[in-house]
Amino acid sequence: MSCAIDARDLVYRYPDGHAALAGLTLQSPITDDFSIKEIDREIASFDLGIAFDTGADSTLGIGFEEDLIAKSGPDFTVFASWTTGL
Repeated sequence: MSCAIDARDLVYRYPDGHAALAGLTLQSPITDDFSIKEIDREIASFDLGIAFDTGADSTLGIGFEEDLIAKSGPDFTVFASWTTGL
């Protein structure tokens, strides 16, 4: 059983349609059936990014994520997203 605490909702919005994003994710081990530390450890990661309003109802976001516990989670992640309203 896995449990996650996700605080990705920290956003600072600039008046010109930009936003600074920061987040912290804490997750319990995915499984406890293995003795391999890389799999059987907690995951803690920190995110930084920026979002741009690309239209009235759409946003483009880019950023990176770094693991805080060296033996668990992905070492370094780059992410991008595009959201649009319906």
